[in-house]
Amino acid sequence: MAISESGPTSTQVAQNIERVRKARQLKQKDVSDRLRAVGRPMLPTVVSKVERGDRRVDVDDLVAFALALNVSPLALLLPPVPIGDWATVRLTADVEALIADAWAWAAGEQALPDEPGDRPDSAKQEAYEQLTLSKRRRYLKSRPASREAEALHAEVDRVVEVSEFTLSGDQERFRNRMAAARRSLSRLAAELDRVEAEHEELERSLEESKARRQGSAGSEDG
Repeated sequence: MAISESGPTSTQVAQNIERVRKARQLKQKDVSDRLRAVGRPMLPTVVSKVERGDRRVDVDDLVAFALALNVSPLALLLPPVPIGDWATVRLTADVEALIADAWAWAAGEQALPDEPGDRPDSAKQEAYEQLTLSKRRRYLKSRPASREAEALHAEVDRVVEVSEFTLSGDQERFRNRMAAARRSLSRLAAELDRVEAEHEELERSLEESKARRQGSAGSEDG
């Protein structure tokens, strides 16, 4: 199958560059100057072609535009996440995802679900994390306290979303989300207590070991 000249991501990048530039109240000449300053010279006319979709952006261009506009490269690759919406984005000609899922995938948070709105299965998530996250990040995510912290973060996001974007008559949904967040907070507090207890036990063990070594050294000197 022939590859089209400009795919959906290229189109999105062009739109985002123009959107962010205007939000920053910059002219194309300003962006050109900033691109030159970060080592990727580009004439204002070329910036204009990029925004119109007449010139494709390669990965080096993408990083330079992100630096020049002071945004994450992801902010140029993907559309803004709509709050309280199930809007989707087309990543390729054949792959469509919720915008929120696409952001989570691109940010290293979760594998892209097979269907919009689903959760990736554990095997797919594990394979995704293995080559996406650093060894240190994988270790931290494996710790119970870190998992509870991430779960609490997700619950708080849901509470805020429900409180601000749910009809006032749907109080039961709000109360349920609040209750879930409080349960998550309690689990996190319990895990932090456990981490603190383990740390204190380790400190006691090290102190006892140090005292035994000092006692043994004193006996040998005597």
